[in-house]
Amino acid sequence: NIRKDFDSEKNYEELFDYFYKKILPNRKEYLERVIDLLDEYKSAALTCYEADYKHCHRYKVTAKMEKMPEFKAVVKHI
Repeated sequence: NIRKDFDSEKNYEELFDYFYKKILPNRKEYLERVIDLLDEYKSAALTCYEADYKHCHRYKVTAKMEKMPEFKAVVKHI
């Protein structure tokens, strides 16, 4: 597990910056599917075991979706 060796906030920032810039742009169809599900069901939860949402990929997933014009939901990290 790559994250077990993370010793600073910078490690997370670099990993998720890469995820946001290099991985998510190639996954638009999946992000659109989540948006379609939100339109249909009006709410959804993206869950993870990370206590701090900024240490999880869901933070960048929602950030990317919030930039999409068809995304109308309100994101709440709990």
